[in-house]
Amino acid sequence: MPAPVAKSAKSLKTVMLAILCALVNLPHRVHTEILPKPNITVEPYPMTEGDHMTLLCISRVSASDAVVKPQFAFYRNKQTVQDFTSYSSYKVGAAQMEHSGDYTCETRTSNDSVKKTSEVLHLDIQELFPQPELKVSLAPVYEGGNLSITCSTVLNPIAENTMLQFAFYKNKEPVQTFNSSNEYEVYSVQPEHSGKYSCEVQTPNNSTKKLSQEVSVQVQGASDKSQGSYVYKPQSTLRLMLSACVLMLTACTLVHHMRTTKQQKTKNKRPSSPLVL
Repeated sequence: MPAPVAKSAKSLKTVMLAILCALVNLPHRVHTEILPKPNITVEPYPMTEGDHMTLLCISRVSASDAVVKPQFAFYRNKQTVQDFTSYSSYKVGAAQMEHSGDYTCETRTSNDSVKKTSEVLHLDIQELFPQPELKVSLAPVYEGGNLSITCSTVLNPIAENTMLQFAFYKNKEPVQTFNSSNEYEVYSVQPEHSGKYSCEVQTPNNSTKKLSQEVSVQVQGASDKSQGSYVYKPQSTLRLMLSACVLMLTACTLVHHMRTTKQQKTKNKRPSSPLVL
């Protein structure tokens, strides 16, 4: 009978060893199964600069899971933009074009025993509107006249309903604060209105703002207007001098011709000498 007892003891030892191995490997197996590869998404899309951007790292594991307690991190172009926290979202209040790039998110267990990384999500933040351009209606500008300056830009078609506000500056000092009008007008312009003008465009929430290049405006006096705006060039002066010479030569020729004709007529009218017999 000793043989069956020994065999039973050996079987029991094998079973207990198998159970022990299973218990040792259980945490890894549990973590591997309950921490799947995450999925990264973005809202809204497509997106223009100034939009509120939210990235979500979606996992089938709840962030409140008492066993796993997952943590989330976000990366742009393989650089950390938000380190591991319990928050599964990454938010940017006013996205700019420099926020474009390749995004990924990573999940891990609280004890850092298991990590999973999402696929790459490429984001392209589009320009809402280009740098504005400043245009002066009339040039040159004369004293007493009117000055009209326009600030022009074009909205991206995907955000065509966005309201824009405009402001104007002279020598970097505000002359018209932000409002919906893209024109700045001055009536009865004076010399003190001369200067370097620029304009700025922004969204109502100030999330996107762009400044134009400066344009120089020089107000000319009323006497300048009466004299006209013709600019004499060396070629024009030479033509005028030649024209004057031709005119003088023509006048001299005409006077000489008139004198010669008069003398000829006088000579013809003189009485002939009497014939002496």
